[in-house]
Amino acid sequence: MKLIDPTLEYDRQIQAYRAEFLACGSSMDGCGRLRRFEDSAAWIAYLRAAQDRTFLCVREEDDRLVGMVQIRPRLESEVLEKYAGHLGYSVAPSQRCRGYGTAILAAALEKCRGMGLDRVLISCKPDNEGSRRIILRNGGVYESTVYWPERDVYLERYWIEIRTNEKSIHNQEETHMKELKQGYFTGERALFGEHDVKIVDSVFDDGESPLKECHDLVLRGDLFRWKYPLWYCKNVDVEGCTWFEMARAGVWYTDNIQVKNAVIQAPKNFRRCNGVTLEDVVFTNPAETIWSCKNVKMKNVSAAGAPYFCMNSENLEIDGLTLDGNYSFDGAKNVVIRNSRMLTKDAFWNTENVTVYDSFISGEYLGWNAKNLTLVNCTIQSLQGMNYIEGLKLVNCKLVNTTLAFEYATVEAEVSSKIDSVLNPISGSIKAPAIGELILEKDFIDPAKTEIDCPEIGGTFEHPEWRRSVEN
Repeated sequence: MKLIDPTLEYDRQIQAYRAEFLACGSSMDGCGRLRRFEDSAAWIAYLRAAQDRTFLCVREEDDRLVGMVQIRPRLESEVLEKYAGHLGYSVAPSQRCRGYGTAILAAALEKCRGMGLDRVLISCKPDNEGSRRIILRNGGVYESTVYWPERDVYLERYWIEIRTNEKSIHNQEETHMKELKQGYFTGERALFGEHDVKIVDSVFDDGESPLKECHDLVLRGDLFRWKYPLWYCKNVDVEGCTWFEMARAGVWYTDNIQVKNAVIQAPKNFRRCNGVTLEDVVFTNPAETIWSCKNVKMKNVSAAGAPYFCMNSENLEIDGLTLDGNYSFDGAKNVVIRNSRMLTKDAFWNTENVTVYDSFISGEYLGWNAKNLTLVNCTIQSLQGMNYIEGLKLVNCKLVNTTLAFEYATVEAEVSSKIDSVLNPISGSIKAPAIGELILEKDFIDPAKTEIDCPEIGGTFEHPEWRRSVEN
């Protein structure tokens, strides 16, 4: 891959690149406003007058234009400083999923190095998984998620340290990496500070913190038998490994770690980490696990006996979670969950911006004190569930054995099943085929502020059963 200045030699390819994006309606990031120019000469003249640098990303073997990248050396506006950052890039729709994005960003970072930049800011949308992976593979460290009001979009901000960005998870397994195979490591800090190393089929036994402050690691089939194996690490690629029970508090203060096909017996794993990917992972004792982490992705993860799973974590994307454990996601922010089954009392307390799709949730007191909790195509069983919520939304959900729902909640609910009882919603609308008991206490709420669309209501009461019993 080579990055070159735009010239008319590539006129036909530039316009074909533009046409391909316009035809599929894809965003043309890093193209120096090419969308506005039908004439390549006019576009090139515009670029030469601009302070930014826009490059063509050309495949060397056939001189094919496969992408573009724009480098903005100085963040001289609020838009650049808060949202757009130093770099924008794109890959032709027909050339995606071939590794070009990672190569383009790596080449762009070299250009940034030549411009004297020590670190760069780059952003992507939270749902752009491909872009996120490209950033992480090039050493990106998540900082925060911001809202760009002019474009009505959220963006994840990442910083890349260029001076230390000589390697990434993508190229860790090149032949220059040192390899340790079938080792047996004991003693405190056995491999402290190691880097650019592949460790295969090895055992970490009696001895704390064996891999503390390591970076650029590839771990394959290793066994962790003692405490604190991965603290203060960066760029760690793990597959087929096992954390035994004594490997507790195993991964703390670590950035950019991906774990696949793993069994983790130990509790208190993953604390204050940035950039965590878990795929096909089984937790057998995940008490106090995934706490205060940021930028977490999970796919096909199971966790049994998991109190306070994911507490105070931010920016989570989860698909295929099987969870058995109470008080999950307490204090979490910006969470999307899909295709999951969760048995969890007091789930989603004190959360902000949580959306759950196509999932089953069972547990008492669901979502109390949350803000912006959305449930779509879900089956829910909850006693006194979904109360004290600001901004509760249910879309095509089924409520099974769900009683005293929506108390002091602002709610927009479209429910496909009977609701056993509803108590004191603050405002909004509730649509359901049937409600067993509708309880609206005029002393506490204004019933007129909630629209009830329900053809069958078993009974309407001014007080719940326990107050009625006292009055009688």
